[in-house]
Amino acid sequence: MFIKLIISSLSILFVTHILDSIEADSIMTAIIAAIALGIINTFFRPIIILLTIPITFVTLGIFLLFINAGMLYLTASIVPGFQVDSFLDAFIASVVISIVTAFVNHMSKSE
Repeated sequence: MFIKLIISSLSILFVTHILDSIEADSIMTAIIAAIALGIINTFFRPIIILLTIPITFVTLGIFLLFINAGMLYLTASIVPGFQVDSFLDAFIASVVISIVTAFVNHMSKSE
Protein backbone atom coordinates (compact mmCIF):
# COMPACT_ATOMS: atom_id res chain seq x y z
CA MET A 1 0.00 0.00 0.00
CA PHE A 2 2.86 2.36 0.82
CA ILE A 3 4.45 1.61 -2.56
CA LYS A 4 1.17 2.44 -4.35
CA LEU A 5 1.01 5.74 -2.47
CA ILE A 6 4.53 6.60 -3.60
CA ILE A 7 3.75 5.64 -7.19
CA SER A 8 0.54 7.70 -7.18
CA SER A 9 2.32 10.67 -5.66
CA LEU A 10 5.11 10.50 -8.23
CA SER A 11 2.54 10.19 -11.02
CA ILE A 12 0.75 13.31 -9.78
CA LEU A 13 4.07 15.19 -9.52
CA PHE A 14 4.96 14.06 -13.04
CA VAL A 15 1.66 15.40 -14.38
CA THR A 16 2.15 18.73 -12.61
CA HIS A 17 5.50 19.10 -14.38
CA ILE A 18 4.30 18.26 -17.89
CA LEU A 19 0.93 20.05 -17.79
CA ASP A 20 0.83 23.73 -16.86
CA SER A 21 -2.87 23.52 -16.02
CA ILE A 22 -2.34 21.04 -13.16
CA GLU A 23 -0.62 22.36 -10.04
CA ALA A 24 0.44 20.97 -6.69
CA ASP A 25 1.91 23.49 -4.26
CA SER A 26 4.36 21.01 -2.76
CA ILE A 27 5.37 17.38 -2.57
CA MET A 28 3.22 17.07 0.54
CA THR A 29 0.24 18.37 -1.43
CA ALA A 30 0.86 15.70 -4.07
CA ILE A 31 0.98 13.04 -1.35
CA ILE A 32 -2.26 14.32 0.17
CA ALA A 33 -3.84 14.41 -3.31
CA ALA A 34 -2.72 10.79 -3.89
CA ILE A 35 -4.26 9.74 -0.56
CA ALA A 36 -7.49 11.61 -1.33
CA LEU A 37 -7.62 10.13 -4.84
CA GLY A 38 -7.12 6.66 -3.38
CA ILE A 39 -9.95 7.18 -0.89
CA ILE A 40 -12.26 8.60 -3.58
CA ASN A 41 -11.43 5.71 -5.93
CA THR A 42 -12.06 3.21 -3.15
CA PHE A 43 -15.46 4.48 -2.03
CA PHE A 44 -17.06 6.54 -4.83
CA ARG A 45 -15.65 5.11 -8.07
CA PRO A 46 -17.30 1.66 -7.69
CA ILE A 47 -20.70 3.29 -7.13
CA ILE A 48 -20.28 5.55 -10.15
CA ILE A 49 -19.14 2.61 -12.29
CA LEU A 50 -22.13 0.57 -11.17
CA LEU A 51 -24.53 3.38 -12.04
CA THR A 52 -22.95 3.91 -15.46
CA ILE A 53 -22.67 0.29 -16.58
CA PRO A 54 -24.97 0.81 -19.60
CA ILE A 55 -23.00 3.73 -21.05
CA THR A 56 -19.71 2.03 -20.22
CA PHE A 57 -20.90 -1.05 -22.08
CA VAL A 58 -22.07 0.95 -25.10
CA THR A 59 -18.76 2.86 -25.30
CA LEU A 60 -16.75 -0.35 -24.82
CA GLY A 61 -15.20 0.95 -21.61
CA ILE A 62 -14.09 4.33 -22.94
CA PHE A 63 -16.47 6.04 -20.50
CA LEU A 64 -14.25 4.81 -17.65
CA LEU A 65 -11.71 7.44 -18.75
CA PHE A 66 -14.32 10.12 -18.04
CA ILE A 67 -15.02 8.59 -14.65
CA ASN A 68 -11.30 8.68 -13.84
CA ALA A 69 -11.17 12.33 -14.91
CA GLY A 70 -14.15 13.10 -12.70
CA MET A 71 -12.47 11.46 -9.72
CA LEU A 72 -9.32 13.53 -10.31
CA TYR A 73 -11.38 16.71 -10.71
CA LEU A 74 -13.20 15.92 -7.47
CA THR A 75 -9.85 15.37 -5.74
CA ALA A 76 -8.69 18.79 -6.92
CA SER A 77 -11.80 20.41 -5.48
CA ILE A 78 -11.20 18.77 -2.09
CA VAL A 79 -7.43 19.08 -1.62
CA PRO A 80 -6.20 22.62 -0.98
CA GLY A 81 -3.11 23.43 -3.02
CA PHE A 82 -3.94 20.90 -5.75
CA GLN A 83 -5.51 22.59 -8.75
CA VAL A 84 -6.91 21.32 -12.03
CA ASP A 85 -8.08 24.11 -14.34
CA SER A 86 -10.74 22.26 -16.34
CA PHE A 87 -12.36 18.90 -16.89
CA LEU A 88 -10.40 18.47 -20.13
CA ASP A 89 -7.19 18.98 -18.16
CA ALA A 90 -8.40 16.41 -15.62
CA PHE A 91 -9.11 14.01 -18.49
CA ILE A 92 -5.63 14.40 -19.97
CA ALA A 93 -4.03 14.17 -16.53
CA SER A 94 -5.96 11.03 -15.61
CA VAL A 95 -4.83 9.33 -18.81
CA VAL A 96 -1.20 10.31 -18.16
CA ILE A 97 -1.43 9.23 -14.49
CA SER A 98 -2.88 5.87 -15.55
CA ILE A 99 -0.11 5.31 -18.09
CA VAL A 100 2.68 6.34 -15.70
CA THR A 101 1.26 4.24 -12.86
CA ALA A 102 0.87 1.19 -15.11
CA PHE A 103 4.43 1.62 -16.42
CA VAL A 104 5.95 2.00 -12.95
CA ASN A 105 3.93 -0.94 -11.61
CA HIS A 106 5.11 -3.08 -14.53
CA MET A 107 8.73 -2.04 -14.03
CA SER A 108 8.60 -2.72 -10.29
CA LYS A 109 7.19 -6.22 -10.87
CA SER A 110 9.91 -6.99 -13.42
CA GLU A 111 12.64 -6.62 -10.82
